[in-house]
Amino acid sequence: MDFDAIVIGAGHNGLVAACALAQEGSRVVALEARDLVGGACVTEEIAPGFRVSTAAYSFSLFRPEIFDALQLAKYGLSFYAKEPRMFVPLPDGRHFFVWRDAARTREEIARISEPLAQRPG
Repeated sequence: MDFDAIVIGAGHNGLVAACALAQEGSRVVALEARDLVGGACVTEEIAPGFRVSTAAYSFSLFRPEIFDALQLAKYGLSFYAKEPRMFVPLPDGRHFFVWRDAARTREEIARISEPLAQRPG
């Protein structure tokens, strides 16, 4: 069979790429070395009867616009955006938060360093 795109890795990023390509009409195959897809966003049995989320917290950083664009709720996936996205403690005891809103994050960083908060990107 011919494909327009081959996505190597069926972790959550690979699956997003494959879905986005398919939505645009491409014939896509995603290849995964493991017998489980989802990458960091899985729950696995690490010892008999003991299941843990191996790194699924990372899914809380998923961009809501991607969740909506891929219509993932239609397939039964629930999503709660983590806010703030990150807590950053500093060695001197100060801290700041990273928010989804870049302006709000810059305000947080400005409390620590005004010049750093003014940097682009």
